[in-house]
Amino acid sequence: MSGKQKKYFVVRLSEQDPEWAEGYRYEIQILDSQGRGAMAGYLKDGDEVLEIEGRSIPSAVIGAARGQAEGQGDYVDSEGRSIAPF
Repeated sequence: MSGKQKKYFVVRLSEQDPEWAEGYRYEIQILDSQGRGAMAGYLKDGDEVLEIEGRSIPSAVIGAARGQAEGQGDYVDSEGRSIAPF
């Protein structure tokens, strides 16, 4: 992924998601070059930083996750801007 803009899938979890019971409200996936979720991490309300397997997630990406409607997601770049799905 080096040299290219990283791409993410962000989602606001709903009560139907198993992670909800553990207090998590947001999921962020780092996507591979084919647009598949290569790694995922979860955030609770109030969490300001997230590292997924040693990779720091930009605050703009975290903000994009928080901006989703419950149960909805979006593909975003490192700046938190919506991008076209693969």
